Amino acid sequence: MIARLGRQLFGSVISAFALLGFVFVPLGERTGLEHAKAILATPEASRAGKGLLTQLEALKRQFLSPNSKPETTPGKHTQRELANLRWVPANAGASGR
Repeated sequence: MIARLGRQLFGSVISAFALLGFVFVPLGERTGLEHAKAILATPEASRAGKGLLTQLEALKRQFLSPNSKPETTPGKHTQRELANLRWVPANAGASGR
């Protein structure tokens, strides 16, 4: 029990130093926090955030709707469809052979 507490304390101290470094140690002209804030202030990040919120709202409506049904029913395949399935490695076309 004391060993687990010691490991948790050690991990907490390391995390605190990492956070302090991210906030206060300069990386070039800015700290890590200032770099992150500058990146998140770009128009692309704003569009990505709006798109994420839109999708989360749609997901929330789908799950909270009392009549929601999935568009597809996983696991409902015919024997013929299952017999025609073949495993193809993801990098099958990438090999130069």
